[in-house]
This record gives sequence, C-alpha cells and structure tokens, in this order.
Amino acid sequence: MGMGQFPLFVWTEILGTLAFSLAGAAKAIQKQMDLFGVLMMGLTTAFGGGLVRDLILGHTPPRAFADAPMVLLALAGAAGMFLVCEWNFLRRRGTSWKGFDQIVNIFDALGLGAFAILGTQAALDTGSRSLLLCVSLGTITGVGGGVLRDIFCQEIPSIFVKHIYALAAILGSLVYFYLWKSGMSLSVIGIIVILLVFFIRLAATIWQLDLPKIPEDKH
Repeated sequence: MGMGQFPLFVWTEILGTLAFSLAGAAKAIQKQMDLFGVLMMGLTTAFGGGLVRDLILGHTPPRAFADAPMVLLALAGAAGMFLVCEWNFLRRRGTSWKGFDQIVNIFDALGLGAFAILGTQAALDTGSRSLLLCVSLGTITGVGGGVLRDIFCQEIPSIFVKHIYALAAILGSLVYFYLWKSGMSLSVIGIIVILLVFFIRLAATIWQLDLPKIPEDKH
C-alpha cells in the first residue's frame, strides 16, 4: 500500500513536516538568522531528507516540489516560531537562548520517528524487500534535513556527535520493517515507531547518552 493511500502516512507526514520545520526555525533563531534564514532552515530541515531519498529512488523532481500544502505548512510553522520568539523577546526586552536546545531536541525527536516511517515505507513501495534499502532510506529521510540544517548553521551535524540521533532512526526503521512484515496494523506500527524513536531521543538527551568517542588529548 502506497503512502498516499493510507491516512497514517498523511498524518505522519504532517507531524514530521511541522515538527522539523519548528526545529529548523528554532535553530536558525538561536543562530540569530533573519526571517528569510529562519524560513529557509525550516524548509531545509523539513524536506532535506526527503529530497535525498527521492533522488536515490530516481523520483525527479522530488515530491516536495509538487506538494505545495506541505511547503506552506513548513513555512507557516517556521514563521510562527519566529513571531512567537519575536513577541516574547520584545515583551522581555532581552534575548535569551536558554532552552532552545531542548526545543530543537523535542521537535527533532518527533520528526525523526515520523520521517523514519515515511522513508522506510517509500522503499517498500518500490517493491523491494531489502532490509538495507529500507533502513537506509528510513534513516536518510529522518536525519537528512537535520544534517543540512546543521551544516548551514556551521555546526558538526548532530548525528555525528551527540544524543544517539542516527541510531534512533535506524532502530525505528528496523522496527517498522519487521512489524510491517508481521502484518500488524499500519496505524499501530506507526504509533509504536514514533513513540519508540521519541523516547530514545528524549532519554539520550536527558541522560546525556552518547556513543563512544575518542577523548580529547589535552596535552
């Protein structure tokens, strides 16, 4: 069953697009970008992973360019984040970025699970039953936008340095793939995967869980 034929995927795409646009806008505001920059980071975070996925699958032009409602949703989310912050900062007559990392993490966690589902299902819709393809596209769709956002914000992408970011998308894609093969209801699978990825990301953020890395040599 294709993504456009089942309500789960419509609502999942809405959730992921809005969550990632808010996360991208929050990061841009933290970096003190102007309104155009905030809108572009919202769009980049929301659609970057899907663009890469579609290019890998040979879907050109990518779906995002033909999906005006989702583009408008992402723009509205980013603009809303900008206006809320602008209003708040004017009222307080000061600028404080405390808590913005938490905002980015929460919205990222929601969007990550949603887009991991969409990427995995996009691979299945090709007729392929390759675990490698499904997990790869699920992960790319989930993390691609955040990678591009972080690069544009002149940061090392989060997936390479902290909070078990890519691993959460990989696990979500794996769970979706095997539950899909089991014949479980797609709605139930979607809820399970979104909650799983969200709580993995949240737990990693709260308890500062990271994959092993070589400690910095201070000598």
